[in-house]
Amino acid sequence: MKISKKSSYIYSELSRTFITSFPILCFVFLLGPLLNFFDLLISNIFSIKNIFLFFIWAFFTVTPYLFALSAFICLVSVTGRMNMDKEYWAIITSGIPGKTIMKILSMPALIFMLIVFISAFFLSPEGKYKERTLLYTTKIINPLKLIKPKTLITNFPHTTMYVGRIKGNELQNIVISYKENTQRIVTIFAAKGALQMQREKPALILQNGFSVINSIKGGKLFAKVDFQEYTFQPDIVLTRITSPERGITELTLFQILAKRNKNIFLLTELNEKILLTLFPVIYLFFAFYAGLGLKIFHIAQIVVLAVILGLLSFAVLAFSETISYFTHNVFIFWLVPVIFSSSIYFFKKRFFNVT
Repeated sequence: MKISKKSSYIYSELSRTFITSFPILCFVFLLGPLLNFFDLLISNIFSIKNIFLFFIWAFFTVTPYLFALSAFICLVSVTGRMNMDKEYWAIITSGIPGKTIMKILSMPALIFMLIVFISAFFLSPEGKYKERTLLYTTKIINPLKLIKPKTLITNFPHTTMYVGRIKGNELQNIVISYKENTQRIVTIFAAKGALQMQREKPALILQNGFSVINSIKGGKLFAKVDFQEYTFQPDIVLTRITSPERGITELTLFQILAKRNKNIFLLTELNEKILLTLFPVIYLFFAFYAGLGLKIFHIAQIVVLAVILGLLSFAVLAFSETISYFTHNVFIFWLVPVIFSSSIYFFKKRFFNVT
């Protein structure tokens, strides 16, 4: 099928906007996982492979909102820039109906809708489930969480531990006491140390300290050993859960439909994803009337407009979800299209010059 020059021009503008905006949105949406990524990388508790997998699954979880907002920014940017540069009005005066622009933009809007559908019903649930599974299987029950400064720690079997201070991933002023056998007790003193995973178990890499061995009954000193570095591995293996049960937000479309008992939470999740899938088409009408009707003086106006309206639409969706939970009435969700339709009607009446 031959694409007209006008369509080719609009599609190239959409592509350039998407290439520019998508990485920025990725950074914003993934700022939290990105901080966790570097924290896990620095902590040296998890393998590099699992850290990257964690970040990839975290990316999948936000893809529905990421692509929906990208669609809005792209559509508003194209219509707003055409308005700002008077290109739209040149098209109108040349005898081409304004709705032609709408028809051209409908194709990328439908493509975005398909991408959001796949993301919302398959990529995001799978990403959430894989991320949670990965957190379990890579020992996300972080052993550092068991350690609190200036507190006697008894979480490890047959071992008592004291840490004076925790600075980042470094433990300072460490005292460890454990029974070597029924006759002897070992006490380790170290200036500092760090926790790592070794052979599926947490290990403390201690530095600049000494250990003493005393008898349990009389306290007789048997030995004292100074060390620059010593590895202490408590007798504990963290629980590994390889296949946790999926939560409601982790169910794909087919898994939702296969559920016989569809409670309010399951129905709310289903309706939320259906509405989220429709967002790119709704955004098309917003972009057409607002982007071409508003007075645009700078490209920054376009981006701010798209972000504000996009976040407001997400807020309306989240508010409807909350009301649906509290009222146990999933039909409240369908007030969202009514709100959006009313807003589009307002824009259409307000900018009646856009034809």
